[in-house]
Amino acid sequence: MTAHITHRTDTGYVELIGKWGHGQGDKKHFARMPATLILDDGDGHYSAWRVHGSMRDAAVVLGSLYTGPGPGKVAIHRGPWVTVKDAPDGFWSPVLDDDGEAVEFVARPDLFPGVVAW
Repeated sequence: MTAHITHRTDTGYVELIGKWGHGQGDKKHFARMPATLILDDGDGHYSAWRVHGSMRDAAVVLGSLYTGPGPGKVAIHRGPWVTVKDAPDGFWSPVLDDDGEAVEFVARPDLFPGVVAW
């Protein structure tokens, strides 16, 4: 049995309905269920979430759970899937100081419409 876990979104909430990975398969075919997102954490673990509200809002919240600040991982939403992976080339743009050294990096989600969290 899966623990009852929920997260609030801007338009409702998501609730955990299943987990699997590392040799275990999705026995319930969650990707075929309506109002369900499947999260691939990029490390061999998967979780299914029932969405109450906007699918995009749910993808943003779920993706944010697995991405950290600064250049690193991003969450990409496509269909019923939210996949966490390394940021694509060009996603992070350096902000340079007067000497041409990068002092920070700025996300460019406008160039990557599928990216919902970083």
